[in-house]
Amino acid sequence: MLYGGLFLCLKFIPQNTGNWSVLIVCISTMIFSRQISYMRNKSLGYAKDQIVVVRNQRDTTLRNIEPFKQLLESNPRILAITGSMVLPQRIGMYNNVTWEGAANDENIAINHNTVDYDFLDTFEIPLLAGRNFSPEFVSDARGGSRDPKNAGAVILNETAVKRFGRDDPIGKKVIQKFGELRIIYTVIGVVKDFHFSDLKKPIQPLKNFLGPRSTKNYISLRINSEHVDESLKAIKSAWNQFNPNYPFEYFFYDSVFAEQYRSEERLQALFGYFSILAVFIGCLGLLGLASFAAEQKTKEIGIRKTLGHRAAEW
Repeated sequence: MLYGGLFLCLKFIPQNTGNWSVLIVCISTMIFSRQISYMRNKSLGYAKDQIVVVRNQRDTTLRNIEPFKQLLESNPRILAITGSMVLPQRIGMYNNVTWEGAANDENIAINHNTVDYDFLDTFEIPLLAGRNFSPEFVSDARGGSRDPKNAGAVILNETAVKRFGRDDPIGKKVIQKFGELRIIYTVIGVVKDFHFSDLKKPIQPLKNFLGPRSTKNYISLRINSEHVDESLKAIKSAWNQFNPNYPFEYFFYDSVFAEQYRSEERLQALFGYFSILAVFIGCLGLLGLASFAAEQKTKEIGIRKTLGHRAAEW
């Protein structure tokens, strides 16, 4: 219907400039539709389907998620499980860092997240270079050493590597600045860029820490697409075993994205209604114009017939 109205507007704009408003509304609606479709279908760079997220108030519930993980890892319906400070699309914390070989005053603002060993595997984030965090390397953990010159390991994204100007960053140092204090981390891996913020914004530099066990606000579980109810029952049973006094709160990760772009979808619907109304009004205008033209033609034909009859009498 909108495309038909747009065609009519294009056809009659030279005779009726009021149809410009109809054209603008129709074009705006099509642009919004394309944007919403782009956001829905755009690859984020990580998996978001079949992931159940459990809220973990780490100060009151699971300060150590390892027993909870170990209990569920034996369940064949649980494909992967990890903990993190924030979820992949909500990474917004940042601090200032410099790097090995940089000038004294050269630094960048870099986003960061505190994650678990299985974070990359659970969300299927591709590792491009180096290695993932591993229990075999005690020094990987943030704060694993009290020496600020060897404070742990970090995994960077591609954008951070480009900003550092490094072709091979593995083994190089990233220096976090707190006033006069310098805390030095070692780069052990590089992940492919993924969208950890709104799709409207460009991807920013990112570093991932391997955090202490008590820094996990969210527990994310990738489950089998079959027998979802049984998987949820198993997760709830494990939760109640370790947290009988706290409610089991969870959500499916893909529902976050539906909510994130809800306002755009409402705006798209609003423009759609306006487009239908504008096309309807435009059609009424065209109908009125056609009726007026037909009436003028009728009068013209009547006058010609009258004049022709009189001419015949002469």
